[in-house]
Amino acid sequence: MLYGHPIARELEAFWKNHGQQPSHPEWQAYVNEYKTIMTAKLQEISEEHTNIAPDGTHRFGMSGAGGCTRKAALKFIGHKPEPFSGSTLFTFALGHMVEIMGIATLRACGYNVDGTQSVVTIDPFMASASDGVIQDGELSGDVSAGLPSSTILSVKSAAYKMSGKRGNTFTRRGFTELPFEGVRKAQPSWWAQLQAEMHGAGIQYGLVLAVSKDIVKVFEDDPYMGEAGNGSLTFYAELIEYDPIFCETELIPIWQQAWDSATDGKAGVAWYLRGDTAQYVRLPVPGDDKVGWGGKNKDATGSFNPCGGCEVSTACKVELSRDYRR
Repeated sequence: MLYGHPIARELEAFWKNHGQQPSHPEWQAYVNEYKTIMTAKLQEISEEHTNIAPDGTHRFGMSGAGGCTRKAALKFIGHKPEPFSGSTLFTFALGHMVEIMGIATLRACGYNVDGTQSVVTIDPFMASASDGVIQDGELSGDVSAGLPSSTILSVKSAAYKMSGKRGNTFTRRGFTELPFEGVRKAQPSWWAQLQAEMHGAGIQYGLVLAVSKDIVKVFEDDPYMGEAGNGSLTFYAELIEYDPIFCETELIPIWQQAWDSATDGKAGVAWYLRGDTAQYVRLPVPGDDKVGWGGKNKDATGSFNPCGGCEVSTACKVELSRDYRR
């Protein structure tokens, strides 16, 4: 079974038919939408990022809903992350620009995306700025790519990573594994964030739109990525249904526990979402950045060791030593 939604094919067709064509009104519509969203994005990135609820309280962000609860708590109680390299920060900025292109393309195709940067909350511990809500999706764009009448939108940038082809064998990593694995397994953090946003907004459906930052053209012949599969080497879309059981039995109690620790000035337990089971697992060795992406934490998550590249691993170990002394 292939995962995905035909909107990806529709967005690809838009660029094939109208991209870089100044005489096309459809292209001018895209340019106008891009200008509008870019203006708002420039305002956003010119200010310090905070997760503030409408009541003015500081919360955890929903983008980390599938990530390490201890990492979120460490930042909340005031630990500063290790500085990122220039290339990493540039990559973050590039991702923001690519995501804007995704929203502008949706709008140029006729999809009514409202509420960009509207705040969504789960009281008392989470707040996030939504990428928007697609209204009346079944009446817009290509009829075959219809959506429920109200669909929360989550736009993500992605990369091909180590994807490629040797002989007749494809290696699928990052963007290219999405149609094969689906969002929940391949990118559990995206899935958890969207579940949190759907829960907070009271909306039953969400759309993940992944926009690639790079392209490996050989995948045009891949049955999972080319015309026989996803239909786009640039866009991947997947309709996600709200999972009330996950939210009530996993997301809310785990993050409430993290919130209770953080508001008490403690980093607390390191919980991390495992994508194949949709359950949070406890990292057995918090702060273990000496083994890279492997080790006992990888065994727990079933994918990789989250501490391997964590920017607060040093602070995590400092807090562990303090906990021991208490």
